[in-house]
Amino acid sequence: MWPWGHAAVGYLLYRVYTWGTDTPLRGGPVVALAVGTQLPDLVDKPLAWQFGILPTGRSLAHSLLVASPVVVLVGILATAVGRRAHWVGFTAGYAGGIFGDAWFPLLTVQPRFLRFLLWPLGRRVEYKTAGSVSAHVATAEVGPRTLVGVALFVATTVLWIRDGAPGSTVLRPERLGAAIINRFG
Repeated sequence: MWPWGHAAVGYLLYRVYTWGTDTPLRGGPVVALAVGTQLPDLVDKPLAWQFGILPTGRSLAHSLLVASPVVVLVGILATAVGRRAHWVGFTAGYAGGIFGDAWFPLLTVQPRFLRFLLWPLGRRVEYKTAGSVSAHVATAEVGPRTLVGVALFVATTVLWIRDGAPGSTVLRPERLGAAIINRFG
């Protein structure tokens, strides 16, 4: 799944979690969610495609054997600094990012493409596309999976805007500068 699809799945997962509660959607947890949705690819793709350290772009950070302790550790740290809501956002994002890569093999009952979930156990998944971002972009097909990802992103963006675009003000340069000065200045 492309990055925008991961972001959409993570946000929808977070919205399902917050739906029946009076939990307001705040900027910090939504930014943590966005980071969580991209983390598996930001770790695995460069380490596999650029540096050849990992066997594929879906291995280490995509593995539930690694994701689970990462989520627990982030939870412990976030709770210690009074940011449990950020942990919930991050966890929903991380889970959404991984699920974004697993939904199609689950739907089409292709378990061999789910092996990354238990990496390094078992055989690795062999993919058709050579490992690089440019190779994936160059060989990208506009098929049903891509269209589902785009449609999901558009629908989720509408929902996010309807929710008040939480997190959109957190990353403004003037706000980041003020936060850094207040924290360290």
